Amino acid sequence: MVPYHPASNGVAKRTIRVLTSSVRAMLTDSGLPKSLWAEAFNTAVYGVKPDLTDLRAFSAPCAIVELV
Repeated sequence: MVPYHPASNGVAKRTIRVLTSSVRAMLTDSGLPKSLWAEAFNTAVYGVKPDLTDLRAFSAPCAIVELV
């Protein structure tokens, strides 16, 4: 393989395709606008083995608590 040659980009192209599909599915399923693409992308690439205790469903309802 030749470095920086388009034929060498198979893994990168596949990764981008999988992430793009994940983001589209998340936004479609949640009914949120495309303007939240970056947030959905960050959620899709959260990590290799994330700690699942702090994860919530994308677009899950949340409560805002005021600290006094």
